[in-house]
Amino acid sequence: MAVTRGLHTVARDRRISVRRLTWLLVPGLLALSVVAARAPLPKGLDGMTLCLPVIGPVTRIDSTLSGRPRALAEIHERAHAAQCREMGAVRSYAAGLSIDGKLRSEANAFCAEAHWDLALGYPRENVLARIADELETAYGWTAGRSRGEIVAAIGAACPPLSARARAGD
Repeated sequence: MAVTRGLHTVARDRRISVRRLTWLLVPGLLALSVVAARAPLPKGLDGMTLCLPVIGPVTRIDSTLSGRPRALAEIHERAHAAQCREMGAVRSYAAGLSIDGKLRSEANAFCAEAHWDLALGYPRENVLARIADELETAYGWTAGRSRGEIVAAIGAACPPLSARARAGD
């Protein structure tokens, strides 16, 4: 009887408990968020939002931006932060694994920019062209997409820029 009981105790001691796992992961995630918040932005990015488990969105904006470019970057990254809070880190990460998921995410963030531009009186066609140009040129992962596919994704994510809205002009 004592031998059996000892075997169960050894097996139980080798398993990692949820509490122990939490104590190991939380400091690592906190350290990662501090590093992400302080690391320099990669060249060519106006901003970025990391969606971290437990912590949520961590947003960085290029400190050299000012005026309209800074406002657009803040609006864009705020939209990504809202996506992170809505979807959670795991679903957000999984969505970003496919080109369609990335395109949807970026189109939604650009839609937030579009609402701001349209409210300021920028012409709808110019706003759509700027966003489509940026998606075509600034993001390497869109290389396999046609201009029509990109414009359709923008329109699907952003009703004010959709073909139906443009037809009403």
